[in-house]
Amino acid sequence: MAKITIYKDINFGGQSWEYNDSKSNLKDDGFGDKVSSCKVEDGRWILYKDSNYGGNDCRILDPGEYADFHAMGLSDNSLDSLRLLPISGICLFEHDNYRGQMVALADAVSDLKEINFDNKTSSVIVVSSTWNLYEDKDFQGDKWPLHVGLYATPKLGDFNNDSISSVKLQ
Repeated sequence: MAKITIYKDINFGGQSWEYNDSKSNLKDDGFGDKVSSCKVEDGRWILYKDSNYGGNDCRILDPGEYADFHAMGLSDNSLDSLRLLPISGICLFEHDNYRGQMVALADAVSDLKEINFDNKTSSVIVVSSTWNLYEDKDFQGDKWPLHVGLYATPKLGDFNNDSISSVKLQ
């Protein structure tokens, strides 16, 4: 089971809180802008500076211990939301740098309009396998194959921002 424990103080000290799923606003638990260390016991997590998975500075953490915010890859202890990534499949994000709404897929979707995500993809995380992203529904139009990896901006993935209408495994 996925688990991350965040701490108010460095070296895993002070008040702590455990999460097994995404949390869009850490301020609800009294932790907003006060996270100084964390332990990722299971799962892969994205940490965001702002609530609702926003801000220009986010970091992806794998299992391990992060004794201070520098070890987490952050410039300070400002952390307001965290998101759990699935163990397989592909994640499409509404904004660059994995921000905003996320859609996690395990199977092909011939028309992203059916899940209200047509022409919204601005960044991608391919968790497993190779996926083809298509410009048009029903796997038509320009095709962009993406391998396991992080695609923070369309330029990195060589796909056109907000132009994805269908997705399937290669």
